[in-house]
Amino acid sequence: MAQPCNSFNVSLINQADVEGFLIQNGDCTEITGDLVIGNNVENLDGLENIKKIGGYFSMSNCDALTDIKGLKNLTEVGSWMRMQHNPM
Repeated sequence: MAQPCNSFNVSLINQADVEGFLIQNGDCTEITGDLVIGNNVENLDGLENIKKIGGYFSMSNCDALTDIKGLKNLTEVGSWMRMQHNPM
């Protein structure tokens, strides 16, 4: 059963946001709103438990990001998904 995260819409603009998300949301598996990942994120390791995003997913201009292993369990995006200008 999906365990919703504490936040409806999640915006992760830098690595501190990613780490803070993990601290605040623990083992949640579903972001009920949107997920936006911004340009100063270095890794997505704090998002391994996320299986579903209820809204849209956007990840742009993440120059320091070398992989998206932290999203390995993501199986569903409720709206649209955009990944652009990421050099990996």
